[in-house]
Parts: sequence; structure tokens; C-alpha cells
Amino acid sequence: MVSPAHTLGSLAVAVSLLVAEACVSYGAGSGEPDAGTPAGDAAVLPDGGACPGVTTLCGAACFDLQTSGENCGACGHSCGGATCGGGRCEPTVVRDGLGTGDVRYAVDDKRVYFTSGTRVLSSALDRPSEVATPHTDLAPYTATALAAAQGTLFFGSDYDRQVSGGSSGTITRRFSGFRACSTAATCPATPSTLYEVLATRLVVAVGSSAAPPAIVYFAPAGDQVQYATCATAGTCPTSRNFVDASATFVALDGKYVYYVNGSNQLARCDQAVDCKTPTILNPTVLEPTNLVGIAVRDDKVFLAYAGNTGAKDARILRCPASGCLGGFELFAKDLGPISTLVADTSGLYFNDVDARTILRCAGADCAKGPEVLAKRDGVPDAFALGAQLFFVEKSVQNGTRILRIAK
Repeated sequence: MVSPAHTLGSLAVAVSLLVAEACVSYGAGSGEPDAGTPAGDAAVLPDGGACPGVTTLCGAACFDLQTSGENCGACGHSCGGATCGGGRCEPTVVRDGLGTGDVRYAVDDKRVYFTSGTRVLSSALDRPSEVATPHTDLAPYTATALAAAQGTLFFGSDYDRQVSGGSSGTITRRFSGFRACSTAATCPATPSTLYEVLATRLVVAVGSSAAPPAIVYFAPAGDQVQYATCATAGTCPTSRNFVDASATFVALDGKYVYYVNGSNQLARCDQAVDCKTPTILNPTVLEPTNLVGIAVRDDKVFLAYAGNTGAKDARILRCPASGCLGGFELFAKDLGPISTLVADTSGLYFNDVDARTILRCAGADCAKGPEVLAKRDGVPDAFALGAQLFFVEKSVQNGTRILRIAK
């Protein structure tokens, strides 16, 4: 069985990868030709004639949809400056040289933020090998979660602090803190701690791209789920909104927090108000130990089940955001093993661990099976969505890298 990437042990990794959606472009920027403008790979349409050879009319010019970077696979589908081959956009490297270990990362419209041992660093999205900018060093501990939004770098981390031990005097206790600092400068030696708990690991997730971003953070080891809206580094409400106990998965759509609670129920809370009584969307989540993630798209909540290595038994279920008390709908079935799931208005994105592919279901259903966006040398994992799809890949040839691909 595939090890679920979003279970308690690695939940901080999975949820922290969510990024605020940003309308940004990569590559040549606003000067890039659109589908109606002849580009370097365009053939001029003869007067009154048809497009020559294998080219297709897109706007006022003819393009080879198998190789056109601005019309890859279909008119108007831009690869954002990347190469188009066989009608598919090729992934491009965002950051390489990350060794062979695990990495947590987050992106905004200009930079990628990532962990390296005890440090948090960043580099420009279009400069994968540049000398990284250091932000903070959490030695001897590491960041347990990472997110970036509106000029602020949010992360969870462990640290020791001296506290009163009563008759025993001062003792050292291990804390987990939800912390923040500006993305524009190096963090102070002790970054601002917005919230802390004892002996648990925090999860950080960016919700809506609207200002201010909704930041969700909670302790999955039995503490209550809590969330707050944080506008800038170091400024969060002093009161916390209690949601529920022992949540294991979380997804946001800018209005609601969706999550699986400790009773394996799919629940929902309004992000804008305290949530003493969550709305239960479904009373029983199927096979909670095999669940790898949830995502929200088009007023639907999707749940991905990992499946088994070497089998085609992974599946994705769907529940209307208003509730599915009568049971979940089957959205996609007979899938290879899944370890990551994200969604936005362009589609539902997930992987096939065995086939090492990036998959997408873009329509209202996935009855004809998912579209293959890319096949990789290593397993593409830890997806995050912005203007493009970001992912982590580990391979023998290249070690650990962060890449992106046009949606």
C-alpha cells in the first residue's frame, strides 16, 4: 500500500504546500504572443487557403499543436515559456540541488521558498541554480510547515523554551510555534511567534488569495483545530476560532474550511466566524486510513484514496459542498496509486505513483479517465497550485528538485 502522504506523520508537509492563487505569468511575460498573434512557430495562412501540413488555424495564423509553445495541444494553451513536445508542455526546473532528503516548499508570484536542513531559503522562480537567499535558521530544529502570501513567510517550527516547573524550578519544554516574517528580508534570530502549542506539530495553509489571506493552523495530535486571518507578519487576532478536535485533513475555498474530523466525518466551517458547531457534510468518511487528501473545486469536495502499489484500485470520491448525507459520488476510479491531490478552477490534479505521471481531470466528471500532463523519471509529488502547477520530484539522476508545468 502506498504510504498516505497526508496522514498525521506528514500532514504538515502536505497542507503547507497549498499556495495563494495568483494571476501571474512566467517566461516572456505580457509580451508573449496570444493565440491570435503569429509567433516564431507560426505558419502564415495563405489567402483563401487552408493551413499547410499538420498545422491548425489558431486566430489568424497556423500552428503545429504538437510543438507550439503558445498553442500546445490546443489553440491558446500556452506553456508559459516552456517547450511543447508531443502536444504537452514540458516541466521546467524551479529549484535544483536540493540533495536527496525531504523538502518543504511554498511559492508566491516571484520566488520559491524551501527548506534545507534547519534553514529556510528562497530563490527566483526563473533561476533554479542561483545562490539561495537565506531567511532563517531554526537550528537545531527544522520547519514543519511552510506557506507564503502577501509578502509574508509563514511556517511552523519546533523549539525549546524555559518555563516554570513549580517546585522543580525552571524546566525546558518543547514547543511547536506558528511563526512569520517578511519575505523581503532575513527573519530575525527569533521569528515572530503568532501561536504555540506543546509537543505537537503545526500545519499552515494559505486559503483565499484575497487580502488578507486566510491562514489555517492546527495541531493534529488531539488539540483543537484553530484558524485565524493574518494580514502581515506578526499580526493575527488574539482570539482563536475553535473548529473541532483531531482533524486530519483540511482544504479551503476562500469562504469555508473543509476537513475530516476525529470521528472520520467530512465537516465544514465558515472561515469568517467562530465555528462552535461545524456542519457535517457526510457522517462517515470511507476508509480513513487510506485517505491521502481532500480538495475543493466548483462547490464540490473531493477525497482521494491512495490505492495499492501495482494495482489500479485508487479512486476519487466527490461530495457537494452543501452536503452528501446519502453518500459520496464516485468521481474517478481504476486509478494507479495516488499520493497527492490539489484543485482549482482549471481542474483536479493528482499523480500516479507507479506510472510516475501527473494527471488532471478538467471537466465536470472524469468518466473518460484523467488527462496525462506529463510522465516523469521520478515520482512527481507534493503538488501546489499557483499560476502553474508546482511539484517535487526525486530521481536517481537529479536528486530532489522543485519543478513547474503549465496547467
